Amino acid sequence: MTSNHRRPPAWLEQARNDPAAVFTGPEDVARNDALTTNEKVEVLRAWELEALALAEAETEGMPGSANGLLQRILAPLTELTGGSGKGGPASG
Repeated sequence: MTSNHRRPPAWLEQARNDPAAVFTGPEDVARNDALTTNEKVEVLRAWELEALALAEAETEGMPGSANGLLQRILAPLTELTGGSGKGGPASG
């Protein structure tokens, strides 16, 4: 009997912890065929938290590069979640 369970990519945990170490940009997450919709959302959410922290640091006068990054994250995230912001329609 074969299993229908798919094994996630070995680098998925690293992508959840540091998306920029694995992907060039948020768009690459959305286009990646190795990830399920839910995994893409998880990675983009992690990237969103990093971008929000960076934007907050910039408002406090610390140098950063959040300029436009948050928008680049939110565009595919909104598409993947159907605008709900709560995960994908199906994990496929």
